[in-house]
Amino acid sequence: ERNWKWAGEVAERKAKAKEEAAAARQTAVERSEEERNAPVQAASDEAPAAEQACVANQGGREDAEIAEDRGEQEDEEAKAIREREEAERHREEQLARERAALKAREEADRRAKEEAARRAKREADRKAREMASRKEREEADRRSREEAEREVELVVRGPRDEEGGPSVTLDARGGWSMSEVRRALARRVGRPGVLEHGRLVRRHADGSFVSLRDGERVSAIGPEEQIILMNASLVVNPQRADVAEEDYRRAEAERVQPGSGGRSVVASTAKAKVEPAQPDTVEVTIRSIHTGRCHSLSVPPEATAIEIKEQLAEGLGRPEVLEKKLLRRNGDSSGYSSLADDEVCGNKRQLFIMGVDLEPLPGSPFAAPAKPPPTPPRKTDLADVFPIGLVLRTTRSTLLREGEELTSEKLQDVEKGQRCVVRGHGAGKRVKVELLPELGVVGWLTAATKAGEALVQRTTEEWPTTPSTQHREPELVMVTVATATAGSTGDWVEIFVQDDTSLGEVKEALSKKLKRPEVLQRGRFVQRRGTASFGGLRDDERLGDRRDLL
Repeated sequence: ERNWKWAGEVAERKAKAKEEAAAARQTAVERSEEERNAPVQAASDEAPAAEQACVANQGGREDAEIAEDRGEQEDEEAKAIREREEAERHREEQLARERAALKAREEADRRAKEEAARRAKREADRKAREMASRKEREEADRRSREEAEREVELVVRGPRDEEGGPSVTLDARGGWSMSEVRRALARRVGRPGVLEHGRLVRRHADGSFVSLRDGERVSAIGPEEQIILMNASLVVNPQRADVAEEDYRRAEAERVQPGSGGRSVVASTAKAKVEPAQPDTVEVTIRSIHTGRCHSLSVPPEATAIEIKEQLAEGLGRPEVLEKKLLRRNGDSSGYSSLADDEVCGNKRQLFIMGVDLEPLPGSPFAAPAKPPPTPPRKTDLADVFPIGLVLRTTRSTLLREGEELTSEKLQDVEKGQRCVVRGHGAGKRVKVELLPELGVVGWLTAATKAGEALVQRTTEEWPTTPSTQHREPELVMVTVATATAGSTGDWVEIFVQDDTSLGEVKEALSKKLKRPEVLQRGRFVQRRGTASFGGLRDDERLGDRRDLL
């Protein structure tokens, strides 16, 4: 404040000195003009006045110079003051910047400490949550293990409600899946059909049914719910001791997928592309150039020429083959080139040899054995394999004819997997059968082709020898329905109907469950006729043994 006050005073004095200097200069100028304009005659008379004016003018100039020097000095002093003030201001600004930087560092340190504290808290919370989650998982796993190991007395009943109906009690565990229940159930009653066709459903207290998926656990079944087996028999097979384990595995592999329209797991996976495996052996033909006689050998792909000759010599019984050279035909068909003994056969499938007889010696491995006289087939052979009353299943599509002769009238086409009961035997491989489950269609089938391929296979089921004993009460079954365009990957619906109902009644039940009248009006059941074609089913046809519809 003192500096500013002093600077103000200096500025006032400077301004006053400038005004005085300007006034003095103006006065001097005016006086000079007056002197120039004064008459010459009055010069002598006014000499004293002129001298005084000159002296005054001289004094004014001196005062002006003094004032000007004083102003310059004051300017320099003011400049020095300004410089000191500017330096002081710079120092103050520098101090302010340093204080701001110090404050910013302190603020940054404070924020870093707060952030570190928050991170530590978050990490502690995360570890606490992980610990709690781990404890929950361990507790859940412990309960799950205890539940899985808990022994459960599982009662599986048939679909009928009468007293004394078939039922099976299994000593199951809570962790068993429905697939494991089916396996145990099939082996308990001795019926592979439980694995192939059986559907486990739960019956609620209100009498409604809901199917159980293969992955559902026994522990999820409520105490008031009943487990029902549909689409398969719970009656113990009297010949269950004769059922092989292979029958159970084959039945489970051929299990029909729900919503597939009757397509089994094996059939649905048959389309999967399998990369051809590298063959362990390749077939190489050795031909004699002179006689044209040839022999085919199975050798590894990396076999050498000497190894091929050793196998050929051993098969023919002629050691002289080892002394000859194997030949290959040139690419331009102009001749032959010999193979070195250590040369690999590779992709060569036809080789030649000369100078040796390729006729095998008697007793050598390549010599043809003497054929025993053929034994005439006995008619009882087929009866021993397929006795009357045995239930068969077709292994592929075939024809059912009216008579034993192959030229007799065709009754109908028989699909793969059709069950039938043996009613008689004919000549050769002809067998008389009656189709199941609806009896009344009797005809003749061929049991095997001329090449030996079996067209029918045995099952573990037995059927009474007379159709009159086949009358039984209708049974509640589970039927799955899917759209034909969606195939096995689409959604499917389950309905529960009697097995003696017509397809039209099945469609009506489906329409009511979906609450879609157009299903009954425009829907039509179809069956597969190959991989991509379908054939229609009439509404008046019986459901029969169909359990998966499209």
